[in-house]
Amino acid sequence: MIRALSARGPDGCDRLVRGWLGLAHQHFWTTPEEVGERQPLTAMPAEVLLVFDGRLDNREALLAALGSAGSDRVGPVSDAELVLAAYQRWGQNFCQHLIGPYALVIVDLERRQVVCARDPLGDRTLFYHLSNDKLLVASEESALLAHPEVGVALDETHLACFFALRVPADGSTFFERVDELLPGEILRVDQESVRRAELWQPGADPQMRRRSDSDLEDEFLELLRQAVRCRLRATTPPAVMMSGGLDSTSAAALGAEELGRRHPEWRLRTVSWIFDEFDSCDERSFMDPVVERWNLEALRVNCDDAVPLTHQRVLGCHPSTPEDNVYRELKRRVFSLAAGAGSRVVLNCSAADALYTGGECWFEDLTLSGHPLQATSELLAEVRRRGPEEALRRSGLLRWPARVKRTLFRQHSVELPWLTPEARRRVTEVSEPRFETPRGLRPNQLEAVAGVRAARSFSLENSYACREGVELRDPYRDLRLVEFMLQVPAHHLYRHGRYKPIARQALTGLLTDSILQRTEPTVLTPLFEAGLRGKDRHIVEELLGSHNAIWPRYVDPSWVYRSLGGAISPALDVVLWHCVSFELWRRRSGLEFHSNLSRAVV
Repeated sequence: MIRALSARGPDGCDRLVRGWLGLAHQHFWTTPEEVGERQPLTAMPAEVLLVFDGRLDNREALLAALGSAGSDRVGPVSDAELVLAAYQRWGQNFCQHLIGPYALVIVDLERRQVVCARDPLGDRTLFYHLSNDKLLVASEESALLAHPEVGVALDETHLACFFALRVPADGSTFFERVDELLPGEILRVDQESVRRAELWQPGADPQMRRRSDSDLEDEFLELLRQAVRCRLRATTPPAVMMSGGLDSTSAAALGAEELGRRHPEWRLRTVSWIFDEFDSCDERSFMDPVVERWNLEALRVNCDDAVPLTHQRVLGCHPSTPEDNVYRELKRRVFSLAAGAGSRVVLNCSAADALYTGGECWFEDLTLSGHPLQATSELLAEVRRRGPEEALRRSGLLRWPARVKRTLFRQHSVELPWLTPEARRRVTEVSEPRFETPRGLRPNQLEAVAGVRAARSFSLENSYACREGVELRDPYRDLRLVEFMLQVPAHHLYRHGRYKPIARQALTGLLTDSILQRTEPTVLTPLFEAGLRGKDRHIVEELLGSHNAIWPRYVDPSWVYRSLGGAISPALDVVLWHCVSFELWRRRSGLEFHSNLSRAVV
């Protein structure tokens, strides 16, 4: 199990085995306070053991509240030591005092209890297998699969959801005997019981609608500045994974300001991919002015040849999951570029777009904020700009009939024409998302930023980054910023035909007008097309056409081959990619999988 996670431990590994108990920790020191720390940690006199993966972003508040925590230690108190002190001070409620990405296991020998917890946004992972006499816990599924009791039988329903592009059942994984601790969940196991509870439930502030635009913009900027500042606490000069968009350039600008105050001897690095052949994917014209203004060290790698499949076949796949980004090679190159330059920490802003999900509620929010005439005026402007149907969609006025239809005809709500009948049946059995959305919050935004899929996306990306020697940190997944964005009126998310109006206003003066006025993002679709339907098409056809392929048990082959030929909406190209990535993973993982579903044939 330990060897399965060796890629996470560039600074070594320690283990503790005591009778019925075994704990181990792969060390990756990225904050100054943890350098040289050897986990598992032990606290006396009531013996408590801890393994901790993560970072605390409210260290100062915890140090003040805990007083003499770690006073017997030479040097600064590490985040793990603060967690242990918090458990001793606050007991079972200790997680309520922690802010930051973390996953942890505490063994309380006095109570003979094991406590597992995961941060509210789920940026660190915990997977477990629980039987009548054994609890196995690990940061990745592959470590649990290494134990002979677990096995590698596939969870058919979870796999059906994967091909359906749907959120799977809470806590399920691709493997029947492996469960995932949900984001913001705590698991307590003792000799008598197994208890699970939620650590966090988002709330709505009705006063938000009464605050002025400038007040909200100021708070957004301060929260973003705080989020960036927390993520610059590093043992080596940090880097920002920068494109030419609003979000990563703002992190670079704010990071350069803060780093200049904290470490004037360091120069903020940016790592970026560039293109000469695929010029529509290249963003140097947006990045160069930011680099020049903030005196950034710009590291760049050409990715004209980084088409989706060629390099995946050479490098292999993630051992735990078929989930992968179609542009994996681009990301691998920038992670490697940062690590090669000596940066162990990379700020990645890929989560920012999710914060603005729910912008289609702007008409309703403007109206409820006491501005119905303004809302109507802006709706008419949207009609002139985009046409009636698109304007109604972007204003959220079409979501009410759809919501009523889903409520009245739920049994017919799954319209997934690419699935086989049996896979579609399994998807319909999956329960609704776990969140009961509090009144005043937007369900789709809550799911986008705090749901299982969002957590999985970031934690998986960080796992890939660890394999290249860097830790990812996303300022747009700071819990304090997320809570704020869940509550701001929707006209700060989308207005006057533009997403992110609150950020555009707040960052005026920090970024160039060319970035602040951008209306369309750069897309990497040409690279995808050149790979799956061009250079790598023979690889795609060979993977899909394998005589023992499993994907046809879930996806209609005629649909997939029409998609490969370009006859299906490009928005659903991800279904094709899932079929390919699953077969590649199945082949490269070396594990033997079987499915009980009937194979569909053309």
